[in-house]
Amino acid sequence: MLYHDGYLARISGVEGFIQDLDLAAATALPACEPFRLGETFRTETVTSLDAFASLLQQYPAITAFIEIKEESLERCGIPTVFNAISRSLAAVKDQTVLISFDVEVIALARAQGFPRVGIVLKEWGQIDHPTTAAIGPDYLFTNVKLIPGEMDLSCINPLLVIYEIDRPEQAIELFNRGADMVETFDISGMIEQLSSHAL
Repeated sequence: MLYHDGYLARISGVEGFIQDLDLAAATALPACEPFRLGETFRTETVTSLDAFASLLQQYPAITAFIEIKEESLERCGIPTVFNAISRSLAAVKDQTVLISFDVEVIALARAQGFPRVGIVLKEWGQIDHPTTAAIGPDYLFTNVKLIPGEMDLSCINPLLVIYEIDRPEQAIELFNRGADMVETFDISGMIEQLSSHAL
């Protein structure tokens, strides 16, 4: 399933846990963030990774970042989760990047020949950790709050993606320091505001 939280309240507005539902029950739920977005997307429902992969095939120029959630790994185990994801993404794996806070599942993905992988940092020191070097991720994701001071980010390899960015000025400052990408909850607003800035 494509679902960010383990608990259903924020995304679907109901009580319970996504992992306690079967496919039919999960895909009947709204995926609309009712407390943040109101009724605007009430008809949008939860989708399966298989359905998403079918949609992705229609847009070959698109790259999708698929985060493997730690809750799934804890409940079902790393091999089971990775194998299920690999099957679902088989036809579009060149269009996807597997990412996770769980370094072990990303190491497995790399060992199994998954084309592109990324580590979501729990702490900044992971950048220089031997495990990170052994995996050789294509991307590193970090919360902006983890970045030390005014550090020059241009020397970081692989590509650095910084999330929780909500202001265009913050994005520009990070790009000028060497960040490669930013992640935001307000993509349309960010694009609109950045379009008037020279980077």
